[in-house]
Amino acid sequence: FRLIAKEFGTGLVCAEMVSDKGIVHGNKKTMDMLYVDEREKPLSLQIFGGDRETLVKAAKHVDKHTNADIIDINMGCPVPKITSCDA
Repeated sequence: FRLIAKEFGTGLVCAEMVSDKGIVHGNKKTMDMLYVDEREKPLSLQIFGGDRETLVKAAKHVDKHTNADIIDINMGCPVPKITSCDA
């Protein structure tokens, strides 16, 4: 979908929100969600979480191991899946 949006001239695309804990624990499905195709750039990767320590670790991992242009710490999503874990 992000590539289709880029074909139509979108300037910036965003990946779906990814759990900080999933990143810190190396969850395969979560790690697969961090993939950035060069054709998608510029791209913002969003992470969410409710614990400062794991958010920092996850952000550092994304910075070091992906080619994302922006790391977005999402702090305002009202979806129950997010709020139920204090994110």
